[in-house]
Amino acid sequence: MATSTSRTSSAQGSSGGTSSNGSIVSTTQATEVVGSCSGAQSCIADVKGYNGTKLVWKSDCGGYAYTVLDGENEYATFYCNGTQPPVEIVSEQVKCVFSGNGSEGPTQKCYTTDYAGYPNAYCSGTESCVIDVKGPKGKELGWESSCKGYATTRLDGESEYATFECGKSRGGQTYTINAATGWNIVSYPAYSFEPPTGSCSATTKGDSFTYYWYNKSTGKYEKVSSTKAGEAYWLHNSGGPCSIEYKIKEPVPLSSLPELGKGWNFVAIVPDMIGSSIESLGDCNLKSAYSYNAESRKWVPEIGSRITEADLGKGFVVNSNNACSLAVASGPPPLPD
Repeated sequence: MATSTSRTSSAQGSSGGTSSNGSIVSTTQATEVVGSCSGAQSCIADVKGYNGTKLVWKSDCGGYAYTVLDGENEYATFYCNGTQPPVEIVSEQVKCVFSGNGSEGPTQKCYTTDYAGYPNAYCSGTESCVIDVKGPKGKELGWESSCKGYATTRLDGESEYATFECGKSRGGQTYTINAATGWNIVSYPAYSFEPPTGSCSATTKGDSFTYYWYNKSTGKYEKVSSTKAGEAYWLHNSGGPCSIEYKIKEPVPLSSLPELGKGWNFVAIVPDMIGSSIESLGDCNLKSAYSYNAESRKWVPEIGSRITEADLGKGFVVNSNNACSLAVASGPPPLPD
């Protein structure tokens, strides 16, 4: 996967001259990107990471800002010590266009990347769908879709378009298995894919990779010699860190994933999940859900987080209150008793 380097200017707006700092608090990639700086009115942080990684910035004087690693320098602006100017609130509609999907294509989803600020800003359709958004005039919103791609709009009170290039199926996404040294949780969301690329060679995988499958019936791990599409595994890498990039040809549909049992389950992240949160799928009543950050060796809570294309290749560990299916129920309701 390509990497980008960019410089972020953190404009503090600190009129009193008090030193403040800005730093990254989260990213869309499992690999941690760290950047911070400090200054009175502004400071500059150099950051490097995978192209397209979205960064969330926080200042000690309050507020959040968002940038995307694309090789271009950007600004993260914070208003300190009462310097924030009056804000005009505007409303508008964003029409998401799924180019190439067709009226008989699969239903696609469109959603804003600012899930915390706009949890209800999403829609679905085959050829297009419309979302109503409201916020400070001039605010830039990022948009993603379940087929692939990224678009931006700016709140100005005028209706806008977010266009995505979609195919006849949900194939075509690219996902990466990042195998850090030690333990990783990975999944395989495709039945078939283009020849993979990356730094993990066949020899490396054969000599260094060991997979463990969680048997939810027994609550124990079983060492396996091969992996299956639609399953998630613990992967132990006894060698150096490496990555494998795949382009999906035939994705695993959500309806083909194994049903969950009551208690802990390992879940593969597949393209049909993109745009949804894990707890919103199917008829499952989830207590908790986690991904595992192999770089920091920490569990990351996923309840309330919207699944994006960057999550493909990951596995979630979920604790369910009931035996259930993550597939959306289809067909009419049953007859009355």
